[in-house]
Amino acid sequence: MNRFTINKNKPIPKLELSLHKPNGEQVGNLVDVYDRSGNFSFGQFNELELKIPKFVERKHEKVRYAEYDKIRERYLVKATYGNMFDEYLMVTGIEKAKNGMPYKKVTLKSRQFELNGKKVRDFDTGSITLRTALEKTLINSGWSIRYTDIDFFNEKRSFEEKNISKLNLLYKIAETFEGILQFDTINKLVSIYKQENLELDLGLMASYGKYTINASEESDSQAMVTRLYVYGKDGLSIDTINPTGSEFIEDFSYFMQGYETDDNGNVVGSSPYMSDSLCQAIIDYDKLVKSKESEYKAYVQEKEPYLNQLKILNEEMDTLNEELQVILDNLDNAKAGNESTAQLQIDENNKRNEINNKQQEIDNVQSNIDLIDAEIELIYQELSLKNNFTPEQIKERENYIISEIFEDNRFTVVEQLYLAGIDKLKENKVPKRKIDFTLVNFLNAVECQRDWDKLGLGYVIHMDYEPLDIEFKAMITELKIDFDGKKLDLVVSNVRHTDGAKSLVELLYNNAVSTSAKLEANKNLWNESADKTTQMEKIIQGEYDAASRRITAGINEDITIDRRGIRITSPKFPNEKIVIQSGVIALSKNGAKDWQTAITPNGVVAETIFGRLLAGQNLVIENEGGSFLVDADGVSIVDGNLAITTTDNKSRIILNSVDGIKIQKKSGSNWVNMFYADSDGNLHFSGDLDGASGTFSGDIVGSKIVSENGNNRIVLHNGDITTYQGSRKVVELDWGGLMIYAADGTPRGGIRDTQQNAVDITSVKKKIVFSFDPNNDGTSSPKMIIGNDSKGDYVSPWWRLKPLAASSFEMESDLAVKGWVEANEYLTGSTVDLKEDIKPMEDIALDRVNNSTINEYYLKDDLKKGVKQKRYGFAIGKGHKTPSEVLSYDGRKVDLYSHNSLNTKAIQELSKQNDQLKAMVKKLTERVEALEK
Repeated sequence: MNRFTINKNKPIPKLELSLHKPNGEQVGNLVDVYDRSGNFSFGQFNELELKIPKFVERKHEKVRYAEYDKIRERYLVKATYGNMFDEYLMVTGIEKAKNGMPYKKVTLKSRQFELNGKKVRDFDTGSITLRTALEKTLINSGWSIRYTDIDFFNEKRSFEEKNISKLNLLYKIAETFEGILQFDTINKLVSIYKQENLELDLGLMASYGKYTINASEESDSQAMVTRLYVYGKDGLSIDTINPTGSEFIEDFSYFMQGYETDDNGNVVGSSPYMSDSLCQAIIDYDKLVKSKESEYKAYVQEKEPYLNQLKILNEEMDTLNEELQVILDNLDNAKAGNESTAQLQIDENNKRNEINNKQQEIDNVQSNIDLIDAEIELIYQELSLKNNFTPEQIKERENYIISEIFEDNRFTVVEQLYLAGIDKLKENKVPKRKIDFTLVNFLNAVECQRDWDKLGLGYVIHMDYEPLDIEFKAMITELKIDFDGKKLDLVVSNVRHTDGAKSLVELLYNNAVSTSAKLEANKNLWNESADKTTQMEKIIQGEYDAASRRITAGINEDITIDRRGIRITSPKFPNEKIVIQSGVIALSKNGAKDWQTAITPNGVVAETIFGRLLAGQNLVIENEGGSFLVDADGVSIVDGNLAITTTDNKSRIILNSVDGIKIQKKSGSNWVNMFYADSDGNLHFSGDLDGASGTFSGDIVGSKIVSENGNNRIVLHNGDITTYQGSRKVVELDWGGLMIYAADGTPRGGIRDTQQNAVDITSVKKKIVFSFDPNNDGTSSPKMIIGNDSKGDYVSPWWRLKPLAASSFEMESDLAVKGWVEANEYLTGSTVDLKEDIKPMEDIALDRVNNSTINEYYLKDDLKKGVKQKRYGFAIGKGHKTPSEVLSYDGRKVDLYSHNSLNTKAIQELSKQNDQLKAMVKKLTERVEALEK
């Protein structure tokens, strides 16, 4: 049998599924499942969906399918499909449904998805290798490392992730190292490879008419870039080696596609985007830039030795300045000890001459650098946009500028950074292309057996689809297989003529891990390899002693750092100086003749402090007169005086521990107390105490207190309260009670305490009259008198109610009386105008009466008084038969009017029955008499 022979007996690959517990123990075989479909992704987790029937047919009988009941969330399903895959998938979702027959729809994801439920709170690592990153991630996960590609051996990265799942962290690590993850779900092992080491081209071919059902191509320009800003570690920029002097590089070639000229410069093809003039201007400009690269590079190389020489001279200048500072220190010490300074002054002058000579050398070298910079500036001017494009072209060109930032902290050498930026721009200068197409599932066709082993994730497919003019060679990154149907969907990436290898990693993990569209290696988190150090690191490591050099920085600011400390001056304000030395920060306003402000370990010493003081635990302000303390408990002033004075010096507030609180007003040259609360709690004030409303809690003590409003006033004096209307006394309240006075000043009556357990309400005529004003015109018409009758004669020692004239006494609310109620007459109103929905009673009242219980009882209040009088009536409560018709609306009282009415109705019913009996007796009598005859 040769390679062209078809083996008709070769078995077609079948999807085999078995059910397992999370520990791997097999509990069943899923042989009767249906609607099986899978989505398999390169470097990520795979997904499988299937349906499990509730009933299956066995020997022509419908029986319950055991696996229907066995399936559980987070159970494992082992899936094997020929040589393509063999792995465990975890049950992540179960949906019960019914479409004809009941079934369960089960969703499964590759076993590594269990890592999505294991969280990492803080993954801050510093610079570590790939293997170390994986080991840290897989701690306490049940998973371990199988293999890491040798190409990652020397690479290091740093991470700063918080509250992330272990699965997403693995994807983040793979994206950072630009690797592809592979999971062994049977043995719970993780591997990571370089993408080029996984790609496998076995020659799978597909075309229009062969395998291909349909195809589609998607273009995405959102991540497209034409201008790329390029930065390395610590803000390293490419402007020093870029001939244009800019921090960015540009490429507009995508928008120029279609533009073409012949050998004579005639336009023979135009771009669908740019105008012909702009396309030609960009081409001419790029040629000019390229022609200047060698010249620009020569100037940069020419300047480099001068820069190195300048660096050495500056270091020598630093040494001379350090030596000068030593001389100045010795000179200060000699002056302080009254020692001779003659030789030291000579040494100082000599050293200053050496410094001046060194400065001359520095100036000469700097002059050469300036000459070269001037030549470089000429190149910048020649390459400027305004010298190469018309204003209209510049305006049109702006429409095609798509900016992005590339920042990779791994780069410390500007030349390498520049080349990396060019590569990154090439990868993103055109829109991304994604191609989807559907193939016939040739895995189910024995005639296609030669291609069965050519299909898989990471395998290469060659496509020629004429209807859409699609022809490419690409790697398969996603497979969608309908195991029970005939479709096979493929997604390819890393198409050779568009995308690069690095973009594949970004594409794979863009959805699995939250990433930015910003083009950066890892946004300030990359760490360099172990053998790389930067200029900043050398300084940190001590190659240069920062304490021995003078630094000049800022605009119009001179900052000097040396052995004498830090000194800051400004030519604009020469008298204002700052000196920082061990334990002291001093500030002067008069050229350091003296120091107006100083900060020492003991605190701040200053003539004046402006602004806001923020204290941690305590803030103390203290002098010989006392102290001011602010702490967690509040503000404390010891032996101090707090005075608040208005700007016009006419009023002030004084607060101290001796005088208390004072509000004073200036009277001439003296201060007069207007409000005074002393330390003994006494309150003094001159003026009115006015309050619209409020409450005073406490005692007000005074020999006489007067509250006055116009002609009306209240006087509190010697325990009495008296109200006045003008000079007329109206009401007086004293220890004996309340008295009301007439207009002539004579008492009219009041409430007086006449005996120990009684209060009498009296009047001049020993009666109380309740009146109202029916016309609301100021006239009073008395309606009821309690006490004597209308003639003033004494009637009885009891209080009585007596109707006046022909009117009646009405109450609009309930009257509750505890005790006896006596009356000559007891009438209840029953007029039609007081009632609604009037109709004759149809219920049989006699039944209500016969079913009720009349009780005998004693009143509790009578018994308390020693009176034992038996009474008869209803008892309202559980177990007592009281007709509901006679109860009040709240069910707690007996409505006597209803009770009497019910009795009347019952009597009427008895009367009627009596009349009926009389009639019957009469008839019986007549019949008896007739029989007797």
